[in-house]
Amino acid sequence: MQLHTVVVDVPYRRDDPVHAAVTRRYFEDRSLPFMASESIINNINPGCHASFTPHSTDLLNATIERAAAFARSWSRSPFSEKSALVTRFARNLGESVPSLSLKVTTDTGKPICFAETEVARSVEMATAILRRFDFSTEEPSGEGVLVRRMPHGVVAVITPWNNPVYLPLGKILPAILAGNAVVWKPAPESNGIAQTIIEILHASGCPHDLVQLIPGD
Repeated sequence: MQLHTVVVDVPYRRDDPVHAAVTRRYFEDRSLPFMASESIINNINPGCHASFTPHSTDLLNATIERAAAFARSWSRSPFSEKSALVTRFARNLGESVPSLSLKVTTDTGKPICFAETEVARSVEMATAILRRFDFSTEEPSGEGVLVRRMPHGVVAVITPWNNPVYLPLGKILPAILAGNAVVWKPAPESNGIAQTIIEILHASGCPHDLVQLIPGD
């Protein structure tokens, strides 16, 4: 069987065009075909990506206002309530490894073995965050010094497409455990995956205003 090697165009070419041009010339001089990353992604499964309508400014502001209003009550809820939510989510995420892994493969083109590893490690990460999270709000730090921890209120989470489960959850779960609400904007290529994660959160008892999804470019 003949194997064909294809070099995918570097994604940072707009930010670092000189580096991108040098990299491209290096591979082309070695007779390796070069393809734009967009053409690779678009050839995976053009019908798999979830359609979305970008939020208008007014709708975005309303989303943030709802998150801020909910964060005020969520920050006062006992840590046992927050940890119970993440515990249920970790269990449900574990039960969703096969289906969510397939979704990751379909939408992003990640090989299924890597997708399964990512989702499984996301389950492990969720339980590790629960185990290690320091939920104390105050602690002494030297003579006459008291450190007080307070929630920020609303946390904005913007995530890429290449690790669409592990990276978002590594930010979302600590944020809600600390008493914050989350507004999450995933990469367009992973909107469908993000929606699936939101559905798992809701099935775990997550209030709708606690973690809100804002799709867009």
